[in-house]
Amino acid sequence: MNHLPYRKPLVQALGGAVFCAALTALAACAGSLPVPAAPAPADIPQLRAELARDSSRVPVLVRLGAAERAAGHPQDALPLLERAHALQPSDPAAVAYLGLTHEDLSQPARARDLYREYLRIGHSSALKKRLQQRFPLLRHQELVLAAKRDIANEAALTGRPPEPRSVAVFPFVYLGSDPALEPLGRALTELLVTDLGQVDRLHVLERARVQVLLDEMSLAKQGLVDSTTAARSGRLLGAANVVQGQIGGSEDQLQLRAAVVPVTQPASAATLSENDPLRSLFDMQKRLSLGVLQRLGIELTPAERDRVLHRPTASLEALLAYGRCLEAGDAGDYAAASTQCADAARLDPGFSAARAAGARMTELSASTGTSTNELGQLAGAELNGAQSLEALDALQRLVPEPIRRSPALEVEGREGGSGAQTGVIEIIIQPPVGD
Repeated sequence: MNHLPYRKPLVQALGGAVFCAALTALAACAGSLPVPAAPAPADIPQLRAELARDSSRVPVLVRLGAAERAAGHPQDALPLLERAHALQPSDPAAVAYLGLTHEDLSQPARARDLYREYLRIGHSSALKKRLQQRFPLLRHQELVLAAKRDIANEAALTGRPPEPRSVAVFPFVYLGSDPALEPLGRALTELLVTDLGQVDRLHVLERARVQVLLDEMSLAKQGLVDSTTAARSGRLLGAANVVQGQIGGSEDQLQLRAAVVPVTQPASAATLSENDPLRSLFDMQKRLSLGVLQRLGIELTPAERDRVLHRPTASLEALLAYGRCLEAGDAGDYAAASTQCADAARLDPGFSAARAAGARMTELSASTGTSTNELGQLAGAELNGAQSLEALDALQRLVPEPIRRSPALEVEGREGGSGAQTGVIEIIIQPPVGD
């Protein structure tokens, strides 16, 4: 904690030696105090009584807000913590508990902003680590809320013009007979999203956003071969084009099919098809990406073409493990997803997309296994700083006004006479009268 705002007036009033002695005593006292536990519901009556006596005490506002949260009343905690944050924006405890309250109230965007603020000003390394891990979970919650909102407002969105040159890639559906190849659906979808994303003139929607919407519409496993259904989903996403894909055939003759569906004219969908043995999968995938870009009316520059043709991996086993990672992640099994992505990175150490997805799945696994109440217990450590700040405030109030010395009066020997202001400390150190 920074004591500098208190140091100057205290030094002026007490003198350096006395100030240091006071701070030493205060530090020893504070250091001997145990780190306070997070406020509990049983503390609410006492905290309400304290707040009634002084409604501007930030530590009391924070503790009462935290107690209301612990009691399962985030809607009551919110105004208390908002007031504390307004009075003391840099108070780490207020920021942490306010972020947790917004997450409790299903407001992930506001929670994320407050968690980022805590990472900047907070003191608890344990809480910082847990909050950092929470960002992918909050992003997923944002996507789910957006999908639910769009579905509920579908009628109003029907007439909304799509964003120009935007495209949503739906998950490729595996229609073959070998279950071991089914993960290719998610893997090839992500590869196509990555390839299309190499063109700055296109806005490619993230795969997770598309997947969440299809899950909410219960369309994720229906094959998605109907262009009318694709157009409906595309309108909800605000996309101008939708790409649907299928994987069929066998290991000896694999077939990749894709349809590029203009959302406003679904009947004019253009189809592409690639056929080759499984061992030529990566060549097929790149030809499919180039074909989709051509159907979208994109003429690639040489640099863009080189980026599109870059292969993130040449290992089929690593690609299948990556697909299993994405499947498990979409199903909410983040621990299994993390394991599969780790396998993909082990099979191909240069597969950076698998490593990045694995790190994200690890964070999702850790955050879904930690409740906001557990995070609230960690945030209790910040309350010690607030209590110490109150102690310094109390010490400041006990200190007399700084001594104002008058050189003219001192020369005349009347420094203690009428008109001079004598501080408490000056009275203590004056020699006895008559000496």
